[in-house]
Amino acid sequence: HSRELLGNLLDIEDLPESVHDLILQKSEGNPFFVEEVIRALIDSQHIVRENSHWRATREIVNVAIPDTLAGLLSARIDRLPNDTKHVAQTSAVLGRIFAYRALAEVCAVAPPNVRIDDVESHLDTLTYEELVRERERDLELEYIFKHALTQEAAYNLLLIRRRKELHRRAGAVLEQVYTERLDDFVPALAHHFWLGEDWERAAEYSMRAGDQAMKVYALSEALNSYERACQAFEKVPNVPPERLADAILTWAPVALKLKFDAAILERLAHAEQLARDLQDNSRLAQALAWTAHAHALAGFPSRAIPILAESHQLATEAGDEGLAMIPEFMMVASQVEQDPRSSLVQLKRIIDLAHKHDHKQIEAHALAAKGWAHARIGEYAQAEEDLRHAHEMVPAANSPVTEADVNTFSSWSYFEMGDPHRAVEYGRLAAEQALTAQGLECGTVGMFVLGLGHLQAQNLGGAVTTLDEAIRLGDNLPGMKDFMPRVHATRAAAYLLSGHSEALDDLEQALAHTRALGDQYWVAFISQYLGEAHTELGNLEHAEEYFNAAAAYYQSTGMYPSLARVLQSLGMLYERQGRAADAAHARAEVQSLASQLHGPAASPERSPQ
Repeated sequence: HSRELLGNLLDIEDLPESVHDLILQKSEGNPFFVEEVIRALIDSQHIVRENSHWRATREIVNVAIPDTLAGLLSARIDRLPNDTKHVAQTSAVLGRIFAYRALAEVCAVAPPNVRIDDVESHLDTLTYEELVRERERDLELEYIFKHALTQEAAYNLLLIRRRKELHRRAGAVLEQVYTERLDDFVPALAHHFWLGEDWERAAEYSMRAGDQAMKVYALSEALNSYERACQAFEKVPNVPPERLADAILTWAPVALKLKFDAAILERLAHAEQLARDLQDNSRLAQALAWTAHAHALAGFPSRAIPILAESHQLATEAGDEGLAMIPEFMMVASQVEQDPRSSLVQLKRIIDLAHKHDHKQIEAHALAAKGWAHARIGEYAQAEEDLRHAHEMVPAANSPVTEADVNTFSSWSYFEMGDPHRAVEYGRLAAEQALTAQGLECGTVGMFVLGLGHLQAQNLGGAVTTLDEAIRLGDNLPGMKDFMPRVHATRAAAYLLSGHSEALDDLEQALAHTRALGDQYWVAFISQYLGEAHTELGNLEHAEEYFNAAAAYYQSTGMYPSLARVLQSLGMLYERQGRAADAAHARAEVQSLASQLHGPAASPERSPQ
């Protein structure tokens, strides 16, 4: 095709085969390159026109053709007359598409040694050379570079110092020429002042460009603009701290929607310090709330705990419900374990707020937590509906740790609903996703719920292996100190049920530790497994005490699935003791509870992929 194009563009019989092949070799199938090579040969007089046809000169056998199209274009622009070249370069600074009025003004206000009062003749030359062409006349006369590479070549011929000066001048001209519709030029102004290193105006216009992008939910564009605004403000000497803090606090929520990295926490720490120095509670509330959220998204929610109360109080005092929602959710999520029924009202409110404020990460997380709460009190149908909605929300949340947490809640929910198969599947996904994202705390919890699923499925080897890995990982994380006793207790239970009676002491110690921490749910949970262990060992009186303690707690909190499991174990114990009436009563209670519970739907489409 390139050979055919070359023949169509230049009908010449005496073009040496070596030159013919050289053109095709250099152009590598790029038709624009073919055209520019021919133009360069004509400009350099290696090909001349005689009468109605073209003729190659003798010197053409020694012609040197640049290796790249950019080099070819640069050489052609560099051969232009000086003023014409300056007009081309100034046009390239304005953009691939540029207005005649803006170009003329930028050239007219240049320093005397480079000032050009009449750009029209130079544009005529550039048009004749087919470097630019006229694009629009109806609203305003506009030109466009024939190819983006042509603009790039003209731009790259400028010295860096000269580029900066031209960008600053272009920005100032656009401000003056287009005062009546400045909003249309905000992104261009941000671009010119950034490259012109006018940091204060670059920051201001970048903030406005980010705001414009947010109005149409162009998040990536908004993030890039806010990022530039932060960087520009940081370069402004003696920048007012309020302006820098506001730039960071506008940038952070968008950054958290699209990515997570250490820079977010570093910038938020700076914003927090600025707010404290200013004694500005409104800005401090924002810095703390987004910091808490960032820690959670990083997979280290324990790091948010010290700031949750202050963050929530300040956001509430400021009357910012959207901001107060973030710490409120993190506090409520930790209450589901102890009092699932009471937490439902707050979780529903948080889900509504997250939807209202388009906070998909919190919405997905809160839906999953609500599903877990329903599962704990035996409302299985509602639990599955909430979990389904949470998984539907996950892609929009755009956070690997959020996805891992939704799978963690799903695993724990199916454990409560007595579906160990799905508990294991979701637990495995949760652990893999969190650890891949380096969310070590969330990864530890994922490994733990996976171990619970294996334990419920009577896969004791898998439970021991998984829980050992969770302990290896979590014992080295300071933020997991209060969580790890339950992991150690569950591993001890798995060891006991595997026939390792020496693990009984470990389980007793774990019970004492959780009592000291006031962790009532896990006191009941461990008591239940101690009851199972003592039953296996024949210590039936001790077993009954542990079962009764666990049953009393589950009854008082309305955790009916757990209560049913304990009563079932008590019924079996009573039978071993020969207490037929008590055993029958326990079985009747289990049947009564079972009639109130709606068993988990095992439809394959709801299994994790």
